[in-house]
Amino acid sequence: MICPGLDGSCSARRKAASRVTAHGSSLIDAPVSGGGDAADAGTPVVMAGGDATDVDRARPVLETFGNPVLHLGAVGSGQVAKALNNLLFAANLAMASTLFQVAGAMDIDREGLARCVSPSSGRSYAFDVLTSLGFDPSPMAARAGPLLRKDVSIVAELANQASAPLGLLIDAADSALAQLDHSRAAAVEGRR
Repeated sequence: MICPGLDGSCSARRKAASRVTAHGSSLIDAPVSGGGDAADAGTPVVMAGGDATDVDRARPVLETFGNPVLHLGAVGSGQVAKALNNLLFAANLAMASTLFQVAGAMDIDREGLARCVSPSSGRSYAFDVLTSLGFDPSPMAARAGPLLRKDVSIVAELANQASAPLGLLIDAADSALAQLDHSRAAAVEGRR
């Protein structure tokens, strides 16, 4: 059984895999990343978690909609890798947004700066997205905000459980979530 993505903890995914295995089947998780253009081209990255033999057995199916197909570890590893990727995207988005705010305050032409950074070492996918949106992340808030908040929250929980410090990465990601009006703190308050 291929599971494109699951919410919840790695332990929940691994328990699900045990139940599936007990019935003579196997489970892998295989979320994708790359956006609509990659999906249309059949080239999103497939992040697979599960037994290596099971991932290899599923590879021909996975390759019908994604390339590359990357095995990242046990069941749940694919979803965690996707969440880590989105954490980094959110952090990069905050950094790019702040860069353009600082540039504007310093009377630097933001479009000219974008043309300078685009072929240079500071470029990121988030930078490109923000530039295409006219330096304002708000048009992506309704669609990307809830997804990024979910993934950033998953990573924060897993990192806490693993005693893995997130440092500036989580601070920057939280800044992006606030700019998108989808902060993790507001989500917690809304559930109370």
